[in-house]
Amino acid sequence: MPVAVVVAAAFAAHWPALRAGYVLDDDTLLADNPYVRTASGLRVLLTSEFFLATAYPEHVAQYRPVSGALNWVSWQLLGGSSAAQHGLDIAMHAGVAVLLLAVLRAAGIRPGIALAAAALFAVHPATTMDVSYAEGRQDLLGWALVLGASLAALRWRSIAALAGAGFAATLLATHCREAFVGTFVGVALLALVRAPGRARAVAVAGGGVAAAVATMVLRRLVGVGSYDSQPWSVVGALAASVATALRLARDVVMPTDLAMLVTPSAPGPGLTILVVGMAVAVVAVTDRWLAGRTPALRPVAWAAWALASSQAAVYAIVVLQLGPISDRYAYGFVVAAALLGSALAQAVPAPGPRGQRLVGLVAAGLALALVPLTWARSITFRSERALQASMMQERPDDPETEIAEGLGRMNAGDVEGAQPFCAAYVRAHPRSDRANLCLGLWRIEHGRSCEALPLLRPYALARPGYPRARQAALAAALGCDDRAVAHELLEQWEPAFGGAQEIVMARRELEAREGAPARTP
Repeated sequence: MPVAVVVAAAFAAHWPALRAGYVLDDDTLLADNPYVRTASGLRVLLTSEFFLATAYPEHVAQYRPVSGALNWVSWQLLGGSSAAQHGLDIAMHAGVAVLLLAVLRAAGIRPGIALAAAALFAVHPATTMDVSYAEGRQDLLGWALVLGASLAALRWRSIAALAGAGFAATLLATHCREAFVGTFVGVALLALVRAPGRARAVAVAGGGVAAAVATMVLRRLVGVGSYDSQPWSVVGALAASVATALRLARDVVMPTDLAMLVTPSAPGPGLTILVVGMAVAVVAVTDRWLAGRTPALRPVAWAAWALASSQAAVYAIVVLQLGPISDRYAYGFVVAAALLGSALAQAVPAPGPRGQRLVGLVAAGLALALVPLTWARSITFRSERALQASMMQERPDDPETEIAEGLGRMNAGDVEGAQPFCAAYVRAHPRSDRANLCLGLWRIEHGRSCEALPLLRPYALARPGYPRARQAALAAALGCDDRAVAHELLEQWEPAFGGAQEIVMARRELEAREGAPARTP
């Protein structure tokens, strides 16, 4: 019965996702991806950078063969039906909620509390960002693996089997998305609930560390490049972690302002120290309270804090590299909140039968109150235009809204009108290259091809499958009469895209100039 309630809650809250379209990179990775259609494509998905084995290849240092294989299997079974693909994501989310329920029960949480926590998780609006976005399945599968390992850590007795569970879950989840690399710490802490706790925790942690090492070895064997390094300081990394944690925690407590991309406010050094100090105090107080009431459940709270901290630390790297993050990253924070909330609720003395019914009604009422928010957020995923319109309406001053407006105008042919929005985005996120095409095209239109080339060359080389990027970079190289760069670009692209119109025309133009003396740029 509890499993049926949780599954029903998940489907009741997320059924509007069945009408969602393909948005963001759903087309690139799934709907238009030729590699998900053939048996030979599966080999490419398993041995290539994640965004290289797509409809529009990009060089991104991400190796996610498990996610690639999931897309391949889902296409073989369901084809291109967006309703069927989103139905799969709803089912996967329901499965994660059921696993969460099982983990809570195995940890010793009372049935009513476990059911309430799992049901609230199933309907929480923040989970919509992974369910209604088809490629959010990468997170759904990763959290299913983490919670599956958590269940094993609570139930299995064999130390060797626990080490194997830690290794397998961490390795597979990390190859769904790299953000799961540190989640084994939370799983290991959860293992402390059962005796012999220390041996169980060490086994899980050892498996997780081995999986992290294996991940680095696999990346090297496959030839996946390293992540671009950016200068950072300890204070800057801590501030980014705090900004990320505050944003994702807010998504859990007040899920009324969710966005696929959002720029978290970076706190200053003083506020960073204050927030870290307050967080340490909260952890200490809750731990002491649990120690005095339900000491056996302290590891559940530790696991919750560890999972949230690992997610904040990993996504802080995204903040340092690019600036924005996605509110869909809050999915893991909702998992952590369910664990922590259950442990704290267990520490409260159990009420009598009438009190239990009242508490159950309150939990059911809260779940019902969240469902309309979940529906409303899911509706915005019906199309790319609907998603952007929602973002521009709800967050008009966010840099991510400005780049959405700029790129929308650029794609409509209004490069002049797009330029101010793209320039504003660069001022907010100078390390990001998302506005490079927009600003490069504007410079070409104004006869400043030599200024456009440093923007367009790296942008296009990182996105070899994007015809407009190739065309713009070649136009800048030829407009600047930089024949060396033009040759470099053509040599990079001709083996794969030699028949493309912009490649053929650029080659002809370059050959026509070879006999003429070069102009000085």
